[in-house]
Amino acid sequence: MVKRLVKPIVVLAVLAVLGLLMVRSAQSVRAEPYTIEAGDLRGWTLALDPDRGATGTVLALQAPPGLGRAIFSQVFSRAMESFLSPAVSFIPIVLRGEFDRALAGSMTTGTLLTAAREAGLGEAALQPVCMAWRRDSQPGAARQLYFVMFAAPAVEEFRRQLAATVGTGFDPGAVSPVLFVAAGESSFASWMPLRADDADCVAPIVTT
Repeated sequence: MVKRLVKPIVVLAVLAVLGLLMVRSAQSVRAEPYTIEAGDLRGWTLALDPDRGATGTVLALQAPPGLGRAIFSQVFSRAMESFLSPAVSFIPIVLRGEFDRALAGSMTTGTLLTAAREAGLGEAALQPVCMAWRRDSQPGAARQLYFVMFAAPAVEEFRRQLAATVGTGFDPGAVSPVLFVAAGESSFASWMPLRADDADCVAPIVTT
């Protein structure tokens, strides 16, 4: 009887060790630095409704051509999982829900765009901070998101100015300057609004 019990216990122990090694390996690969060419960070443009309502973003900084694809390819090559990439790469500045709730009574989307241009958002420097990752496990499903966190003081200041203008109903810290890269499900909108912090960082980004 003892011999019969020993074999399955050993098998379970081996499987547990292998599982632990796989998790550590995945974490190690995920933590390796990502690279972005300096030229891929030039040429951001202000845009209204950049993805035609898919994520509910009314005002955004649209990424230079090729930036999203370059980062997505690095995520895919490491994770080797089936991911979706955004149809349009951008950093959200104001969401449709925020605009309708707090800003629509005092401005149009056109005047919002003009205000962003006058604030210099189209020419503001954007510095990638890190590759970030979130995983949300729910009964019967697990979803995950990769995104780049940016240091964008001009964007944060613009949101503070909007909050000061309307008085109430607009939280300047509700939306962080991030660039969605990859998701394990079809809807990036389900992650909106996204308030990110340093705890989300999993790997540094090196600009070459």
